[in-house]
Amino acid sequence: MLFFSGLLAIIIIYSLYNLVFLNRAFYYSVPRAVRHVVKLGAIVIVYATGLLIFRRCAPRWVLSVWHLVYAAATLLLLSIGVYDGLLQAVSYPVRGFADTVEECLVSPAPYVVLWLMRKSRDSGG
Repeated sequence: MLFFSGLLAIIIIYSLYNLVFLNRAFYYSVPRAVRHVVKLGAIVIVYATGLLIFRRCAPRWVLSVWHLVYAAATLLLLSIGVYDGLLQAVSYPVRGFADTVEECLVSPAPYVVLWLMRKSRDSGG
């Protein structure tokens, strides 16, 4: 039941993020730096949601993988964001890659995949 509460929370965050923030009118009306901050905020909220749930009902290895995935991907995105904000705008392929990584981190996909990996390992399969 706890897993489904976390899943519902992440789905709501993901839906609101897509409906409000990625709305064309809003997205292009705010500066690029604000978009970076909002994206990072969404990632942190989803990370914290998974952390809260996995800390209560998952083995330590699941929590370790959760930390590793979010730390590595966030560090990559921060590096791209710093380059984009301080040096020069990144190319469209790099921006597309960063958007894809960010979309994945905000989506319920990593949460569900880790839960399925846990279930598969627990069942011996």
